[in-house]
Amino acid sequence: PDAPKRIRKIVDTIALKVPGKPLKVALTCHSGGGAFLFSFIDGGDAIPAGINRIAWLDAVYAYDDAEHHHGDKLIAWLKGDDSRTMVVISYDDRNITLNGKKVVSDTGGTYRASHRMIDRFNRDVPLAESTQGDFARFTGLDGRVTFLIHPNPEVKILHTVLVERNGL
Repeated sequence: PDAPKRIRKIVDTIALKVPGKPLKVALTCHSGGGAFLFSFIDGGDAIPAGINRIAWLDAVYAYDDAEHHHGDKLIAWLKGDDSRTMVVISYDDRNITLNGKKVVSDTGGTYRASHRMIDRFNRDVPLAESTQGDFARFTGLDGRVTFLIHPNPEVKILHTVLVERNGL
């Protein structure tokens, strides 16, 4: 139950060890690391001012507005400083299979979670939709918020391919 506070302490402890102040911290994650990042967000009423970039690479499974108000916190953080940026990269994982069985439940996956985030952001931060290569792109706040979602027309498991192509 104290994971969010402990995670904040881990990040703070590491940040204190890095020379140079003021320090700008980027929090990035892949896969289950998204739960770590969302727990960090849950660790306080607001995202700390020293965080200047947050990026999820196929990792937004734990996004939650009902109980944790992630959207409210992220939007307030972004609006608090014009140098802050947020990126979400995911793919359509709704129908992928492994050994003939669906991998994602009918309510799970990063595609659905990404779209819950997009829907929430659109209430307060209008997002423009376009295409960037194979990806659907949703941007707002003069490009400081970006969602990139691969449509995955071949219904492949792209979970690690996104890492290989992104370099995270």
